[in-house]
Amino acid sequence: MSEQREPTPLEVEKAMIDRELAEQKSLNTNAEFFYLYIHRFNEQIKFMSKKDMLRLIRSLAGSDLNKSEDLSRLDALGNGLNLGSIKRTLINVLEQYMEKDAKDIRQFSPKEKSYFKLLDELFANKYVTSILQIKPDQEIKTIEDVIKTTHDPKEFNKRKQVEKDAFATANQLLYTKMALIQHTLIQHLENEEKKENGTEKEA
Repeated sequence: MSEQREPTPLEVEKAMIDRELAEQKSLNTNAEFFYLYIHRFNEQIKFMSKKDMLRLIRSLAGSDLNKSEDLSRLDALGNGLNLGSIKRTLINVLEQYMEKDAKDIRQFSPKEKSYFKLLDELFANKYVTSILQIKPDQEIKTIEDVIKTTHDPKEFNKRKQVEKDAFATANQLLYTKMALIQHTLIQHLENEEKKENGTEKEA
C-alpha cells in the first residue's frame, strides 16, 4: 500500500482559499435571502391588525429562554402604541445591522424607543442563544429544530393564514440575521487573533 502524500504548501493554501470562498458565497446567499424576504414580510403585515401584530410579536419573542415578566412588559409596551408604530418598530428591529447603506435605525418616539430596545433584547436572547446551543453533530432539517417557540400550536393553527405566513417569514429572517452576525463576529475575532499572533512572531 502506497504512503499517503503530504499536501504541498500551495495545495494547503488553495484549499484554505476555496473554503473561504465557499463560506463567503454562503454568507452572500443568506444576505440576499434576507433582503428578498424582508420585502415579502412588509407586504404580509400590511393586512394585519394591531391585535394580529401584537400576537405575532409575542410568538416571535416567546421562548423558554425569555422571562415571562419581560414578555408581559413587551405586551404592555405594544398596547401603548398604535398599529403604525408597532409595524415600524418591528421592521427597524429586523433590519438593524442589516441595512445595505448603513443607515441609522430611526427611533420615532420615547415609547417606540423602549419597545425597540426590549424587542431587540428578547429576539437576540432567543435566537442567538438557540444558535449557540447547536451541537456539532446535531441534525437540522428545519428551523424549528433550532428555534423553539412557546406559543400554543392549536391556538396558532387557528390564526389567519397571513399571520401564520408572517410568523414563518419573520422567524426565518431573525434566524438568518443572527446567524450572519454570529459568523461575522467569529471571523472578526479570528482575524484579530491572527493579527496579534503575527505581531508576536515579528517581535
